[in-house]
Amino acid sequence: MAMTLKQTAEELSRAAADPDSTARAALAGLVGLAEIAPSDGAQLVFRDGRSVELLPDMVDLLHHAARALTRGEGLYFGVLARELTTSAAAEILDVSRPTLVGLLDDGKIPSRKVGTHRRVMLKDVLDYKARQHKERVEAYVEFMTYMDDHGFDED
Repeated sequence: MAMTLKQTAEELSRAAADPDSTARAALAGLVGLAEIAPSDGAQLVFRDGRSVELLPDMVDLLHHAARALTRGEGLYFGVLARELTTSAAAEILDVSRPTLVGLLDDGKIPSRKVGTHRRVMLKDVLDYKARQHKERVEAYVEFMTYMDDHGFDED
């Protein structure tokens, strides 16, 4: 019988903690391959000859997971619903629930009411998070450009 995502993560975490396990050696090999993977992704080839393209983000996820496991750290994976409670959305954004509610009230993230409760689409939360990151990077670049243009040095 197939294991759930959580069970698989727990089993890999357990096996990787054993320095003599074949899982740890395989993970170390995966780390090495992921570090030299082309920037446009990779191809996973199964023993029966079937293959599947791995997008760069998929390779990056495998790399981070394998590195954590080879360091003896455990993994926990969960599946996020397409529609989130305000508490779950706030956790993803790493803000308090009242802060999230303010974002919803201001229309910065769309939401809908289910009875007296609000629901937020996962895509909208992730889009907002990406916009915020992009704005922070742009502000940083603008600040550094200003500093350079006005003769401020790091020294």
